Amino acid sequence: MSQDTANTNVTKRTLHDTNWRWLALLFHSFLMFGGFYVEDLPQTIQTRFQETPFNQSNVQFNSLYSVYSFPNAILPFVGGLLIDRYGIRPMIIIFALIVALGQGIFTLGVAEVNYSLMIIGRLVFALGGENYSMAQTILTTKWFLKADLAFALGITMVVNRSAMLFNSYFSPRLAESSDNLWYPSVVGTIICTSSCLCAIAATWMDYYSDKYAPQSPPEDSSTQSEGGQRPEESTFKSVVRDLFQLKFELWLVVLNLTLVYSSINTFIANANDILVQRFGFSEVGAGSILCIVYATTMVSPLFGLLIDKYDGKKYWSSFSALIIFTAHLILAYAPSSQEPSIWKTCIPLLLFGLGYTIYSTVIWVMIPDFVEERLIGMSYGLATAALNSSSSLMTLLAGVLQDYSKEYKSGYFYSELLVAGLALGGLFVSLKIKNSKTPVKNDIEPCSSRAPSMIKEPGVVPNYQSLSEEL
Repeated sequence: MSQDTANTNVTKRTLHDTNWRWLALLFHSFLMFGGFYVEDLPQTIQTRFQETPFNQSNVQFNSLYSVYSFPNAILPFVGGLLIDRYGIRPMIIIFALIVALGQGIFTLGVAEVNYSLMIIGRLVFALGGENYSMAQTILTTKWFLKADLAFALGITMVVNRSAMLFNSYFSPRLAESSDNLWYPSVVGTIICTSSCLCAIAATWMDYYSDKYAPQSPPEDSSTQSEGGQRPEESTFKSVVRDLFQLKFELWLVVLNLTLVYSSINTFIANANDILVQRFGFSEVGAGSILCIVYATTMVSPLFGLLIDKYDGKKYWSSFSALIIFTAHLILAYAPSSQEPSIWKTCIPLLLFGLGYTIYSTVIWVMIPDFVEERLIGMSYGLATAALNSSSSLMTLLAGVLQDYSKEYKSGYFYSELLVAGLALGGLFVSLKIKNSKTPVKNDIEPCSSRAPSMIKEPGVVPNYQSLSEEL
C-alpha cells in the first residue's frame, strides 16, 4: 500500500472511530442529568403536597405526572421526525432549554402555592423532557452503533438513575431542613440549567466529528432507493409510508415498552407515598429506602457488556419483566405496618430495581435490530410516544383506584395489582418477540463511512483534512 493511500485512510477517520468517543459519552450521559433529577421530584415530597397548604388529592397529585405523560403520547414521535429533518444538534439544544424553562415555572408555582402554575410548569417540562431523553439515546446510538452500544447506553442509564437517586435522597431532606417545598425545586432548576452546558459540549463534539467525516457521493433523485423520500412526495405521505414499512417485530417491541414502562412509571409516581402510608416510613426515610431502586443501576454497564458480547436481548427482556411482576405482587400482598419495616420493603424494591435496570438496558438496544438506519429517529419517537400515552392513562387510573379504596391498604392494593398485570402482559409480549424470526440486520458500514448519514445535519459539508493534524 502506498503512502498516499495510507494517508487517505487516515483522513477518513472521525471522532466516532477514536477514543474521543468516550469523552463524548461523558457529555451524552450528563446532558440529561438535570431532567432526570427533577422528573420525579414531586413524588419525593408527595406527602407534603397532600397536606396544608396544597391539600392535593391523589388524582390531583397524579395529574402532575399525567400532564407530563399525555403530551408525550405524540410529542416524541414528532420530535423524532424533527430530529430526522433538522438534525440532532439543534434539537438537543432546544429540548434542553425547554426542560429548564418548565422546571423554572413549576418552581414558581410551588413558591406561590399555585396548583395551576405547577401544572403549566410540568406541561412545559413535558414538551422537552421525553424528546430530550430520546435525543440523548439517538445521539449515543449514532456514536456507538458500530460497537459497544449496550455498554454505552448502560453508562448513560447509570448517570440518569444516579440523578433520580440524588433526588430521592436529597429532596426530602432539603424540604425538611428549610420547611419550604420551593427550596428543593430551586435546586432542581439550577441543576437543569447546568445540564445545558453538557448539551452544548456534546453537540459541539458531534459537529466537529461530522465536519471531518467522508462525504457520501450524491444520490440521483430520479433513481433514489425505495426507502428514501422522493422530491414530489409530501412529508405526511412519507411518514405514513414509513410507518407501514416498519417490521412486525418492532411493533412488538413498542407494545412491550408500553406495558412494562407503564408498570414502572406508575409505581415510581407513588413509591414514596406507598412507603409512608403502608409501611410506616417518614418522608425522609422513604426517600432513603427508595435509593435501593436507583442504586441497582450501577450494574447496568455490566449487563450492557454481556448483551454486546452474547446478545440474548429478547431473553433478558422476558426475565426482567418477570422480576418486575414478582416485585409488584410482593408489595401488593405484604401486610401493612405502623412501624418502618425494612425487610418488607427492601426485597421487593431490590427486585424492582434489578428488573428496571435490566429492562432499561436491553429494550432500547432492540429497536435498531428491527428498523432501517434512516428510520431510527422516528422509531425511537414512536416507542417513547406509545409508552408515555399508556403511562399517563395508567397513572390516572391508579389514582382513581387509590382514592376509592383508601380503607384497604391505604388504597395501594388494587393499584399494585394493576401495575403487576401490566408487567405480566409485557412478559407475554417478550416471549412472543423471543419466538419471532431472527431480525434482519441493517447493512451498516463501519463508523468511518456512515457517520454523516446517521443523523443528517443541514448546512454541514464534510471535508477531508486529516483529523490527526487538527487534534
